[in-house]
Amino acid sequence: MTSRIELKCREKGLKMTEQRRTIAAVLSDSTDHPDAAAVYRRAIVLDPRISMATVYRTIRLFEDCGVCLLYTSDAADEGLGVDLG
Repeated sequence: MTSRIELKCREKGLKMTEQRRTIAAVLSDSTDHPDAAAVYRRAIVLDPRISMATVYRTIRLFEDCGVCLLYTSDAADEGLGVDLG
């Protein structure tokens, strides 16, 4: 099944590689606001070829395309909020 974030990326014309699809699925399925390390831990269960650098680049790409919003939490840890609006 195609994730909500993947659909949003396609609407914006973003090329979706398998690794981007995996990260999009992890974010779409998240019920929390995971940081990059949590996204990485969840993604490698689905695709062990994904690197931490790929997670960072993909999250930044999703943010640049307006698919998600990065924010800093009160605890000063970077978190990831998903904006599908």
